[in-house]
Amino acid sequence: VDGVMEFPAQTAAMLTPYLDADGRPTDNYGDLYITSKQFSKLMVAGQRAGWQMHSHAIGDRAVRTAIEAYEAAARDDRARSHRLGHAITHLELVHPSDYDRFAPAGIIATYQLQWAVRNAFTLDALRPYIGEERFDRLYPAQPGWGGQPSPRPARAADARPVAADAHGRVGATAALTVDGHGRGRHAGRPHGAR
Repeated sequence: VDGVMEFPAQTAAMLTPYLDADGRPTDNYGDLYITSKQFSKLMVAGQRAGWQMHSHAIGDRAVRTAIEAYEAAARDDRARSHRLGHAITHLELVHPSDYDRFAPAGIIATYQLQWAVRNAFTLDALRPYIGEERFDRLYPAQPGWGGQPSPRPARAADARPVAADAHGRVGATAALTVDGHGRGRHAGRPHGAR
C-alpha cells in the first residue's frame, strides 16, 4: 500500500506531513500506491475467490487505507462466506483512532518487530522527520491499544537481517522493553506509555 518511512525515502503514506530537519512540516505525505476505493474492490474480489490477503502498510494513512479495504470485504455478503484472517504487515505507525477497527474486521496485525529496535537507523533517519508524538506511537504491539480490543497479532519476517534472529528474540525484546525514547518499559504497558 505504501513504501518506507525513513529519511531520505519517506514513501510511507502519512496522515500528516513529514517534517524537515528543523522540525517544520513539509508538503510530503509519502506515497499511497492504491486508493481506498481501488483497494476495497481488490479486497472484495480476492476474498470472493477465497484468497487470504496480506498488505504492506507502514504509514498511518496506508494502514487506514488497508483497514477500509478489509472492512469493505467484511461487509460484502458474497465475500463473507470466504472470510479469512487477512493481514496487514509492518504497522509501523497506526493512528489511535484506528485501533478499535482491527478486531471487528478480523484483521491480523503482522509485525516485524526487529525494526522497532531503537538504534541510529531509527533515531537518526526517522525520529527528526516524524516528530516526538508520532515516534512515541511506532509499532503499537503492546496489549491494550489504549483500552481498545487488540487485533490478533502475528510475527513475520521480510528481510535478511531477520534470519539472524530466527527465534524472534530481537523483535520480542524490542516490543516489550524499549519505548520510543530508547528507555526501558514494563511489559504490558501500551506502546509509548511512560
